[in-house]
Amino acid sequence: YQTLDTGRYEYPESSSIKDLKYRISNNQIISYYELGFPKDAVSELILGPNNKFKESDIVNFLQYNGFEHSIKILKSKASYGA
Repeated sequence: YQTLDTGRYEYPESSSIKDLKYRISNNQIISYYELGFPKDAVSELILGPNNKFKESDIVNFLQYNGFEHSIKILKSKASYGA
């Protein structure tokens, strides 16, 4: 059991990486790996400037996915062309 030390958290090097998975987005097949991480590693969420989600929906989504601690939700003022 080897770990990957990022300075703040230790992550299992291979045991938290699951099998290769696939999803479809914009008529393309995209491969990805799921990577586990401690929920408390997320302290803030920065939304893109054109994001249209309601903050209450984001909070509900985070809670549904096990993020019970307080996460600061910010909206970026940067433009995509910057």
